[in-house]
Amino acid sequence: MRFLVFFMFVFCASAFEPTCDCACEDLDRDRLGQSTWYLLHEIAKHVPTTKESHFKNFMYSLSHLYPCETCRKHIGDYILENNIELNKQWLCDFHNDVNVRLGKASFDCSTL
Repeated sequence: MRFLVFFMFVFCASAFEPTCDCACEDLDRDRLGQSTWYLLHEIAKHVPTTKESHFKNFMYSLSHLYPCETCRKHIGDYILENNIELNKQWLCDFHNDVNVRLGKASFDCSTL
């Protein structure tokens, strides 16, 4: 229930926010992406699953705060369609979803 209330709050609050006015074209998207993936993979590797609710909040926050508007939308779309889980498999699947969209090779998640 708390999850539903939190999600509704974030969703409703974001409906009243103005369009992003960040200078996304000034971003080094490759560097930002690599740094983000490094952080997320380290979280999945080292943070216990008892902290999953915090990870979910973090991912929801990324879907509103990520500096790249296009990536921010993709994060939001992915987490709406896929239940967030704090484990290597979920993160590998998410990373591969992005890789496919970018025309990059997928990683074999079965080797995790």
